[in-house]
Amino acid sequence: MKNSCAIILAAGEGSRMKSDKPKTLLKVLDKPMIGWVLDSVKNSGISKICVIIGHGYSCVQDYLLEFSSNSSIDLTTVFQDKRLGTGHAVLTAENFLKSGNFEDTSIFSGDSPLLDSKTIINAYLLHKKENNSATLISSKIEDPFGYGRIIRKNGKICAIKEQKDANKEILKIKEINSGAYWFNTKSLISILRSIDNNNAQNEYYLTDAIRLLIEKNKKVGSFSCDSPDLTLGANNKTQLEKINEAACRKILEKCISSGVEIPNVENVIIGPDVEFGSNCRVLCNTIILGKSKIGNNCTIGPDVSFKDKEIENNNTVTKVKSYFYNISNYKNQLI
Repeated sequence: MKNSCAIILAAGEGSRMKSDKPKTLLKVLDKPMIGWVLDSVKNSGISKICVIIGHGYSCVQDYLLEFSSNSSIDLTTVFQDKRLGTGHAVLTAENFLKSGNFEDTSIFSGDSPLLDSKTIINAYLLHKKENNSATLISSKIEDPFGYGRIIRKNGKICAIKEQKDANKEILKIKEINSGAYWFNTKSLISILRSIDNNNAQNEYYLTDAIRLLIEKNKKVGSFSCDSPDLTLGANNKTQLEKINEAACRKILEKCISSGVEIPNVENVIIGPDVEFGSNCRVLCNTIILGKSKIGNNCTIGPDVSFKDKEIENNNTVTKVKSYFYNISNYKNQLI
């Protein structure tokens, strides 16, 4: 992906979150959502990233500076002074797109933390294989409320309709647009200024880029996610809680598959950046967060909670002072 870049949309206020923080800085397993997205983009091999910032930009900027100082990515920010929709957000990055000589551009939402690098890479490979002008990442979910629906004709994508613009028949569709895309950069630039705001929200939708490309007889395809959890976005605290639950399951499954013994997964929370050595056990009512490192042959728990700690080899840690008081208190912070 040497000739590719990524744009991450992180300008939204997220008023339905009822929080003073910018939405993308709200945390999943104690890590800001945008941090998850940045890690996935970086791990997919994309080194040039433009983040669109807006509401609470100084806080987001501080986090991005900290992130970039600890990684090898080339990170640029663009300020979206008026939040007029996702299409308008990408338009603010037009100079970035034109100046980089990028063959392909990926676009992600800063509040969709579970989209992983494997999905990004596989969507890119399909995008190139099919020689598409655009490839969107989709999934089928049982409750598609709030998501744009993918409309097909004879199996081919013909449009995407946002929730507020959809009629009753379209609202029955369960295949949704994740808000993640791969575009041929020249194709994207060619239609960005043709996107209008003739819709229920008077916003400039990036989804209209798909319609405009189809109208120009350009190839548009889709990559379907293996798991609908990967496309979950957070617009309110209820959705954020669901993402925390899905992230918790995902991390625990990853730990177990790598050899960590966790007899009671219902009472364990492990953060995404925690590292384990070999032959480790994690017992009930245990929370391990941050950049904690656990050595070989360690048993952690029961009744242990800590963050950013390093546990040396051949140690048993139990009943230390809690970072959070208990599992229930931590989960209550998510609601």
